[in-house]
Amino acid sequence: MWEADHVQAPVLVDVEGTALRPWITWFVDCATNAITGVAVTPGSPSREPVLTTLRAAVVREKPFGPQGGLPERVRVDRGKDFLSRTVTAAFNALDVTVEDLPAYTPPSRARWRG
Repeated sequence: MWEADHVQAPVLVDVEGTALRPWITWFVDCATNAITGVAVTPGSPSREPVLTTLRAAVVREKPFGPQGGLPERVRVDRGKDFLSRTVTAAFNALDVTVEDLPAYTPPSRARWRG
């Protein structure tokens, strides 16, 4: 099983004289914790870096690496944003099951009080 996610990095980069916070998109193999694909995109996120990351995750040839291939399942963010929709459409076309990641539940403060 793989998981897919994307976040906006908490740093600014200079892109042609404009300070922008880049987006990082990745796929992780849950069994090995290997990052099978990653893309860093300055400015607004879009479908292209998601599909580029997916290609890097699936292809096993140079320069992408030996890990990769097609997972049996992939889990995506429950937000159903463009990342989730793009990944779902691409993996459905490849006959891979797409599941929602479980909702995040922060640890109970009562457990930390001892």
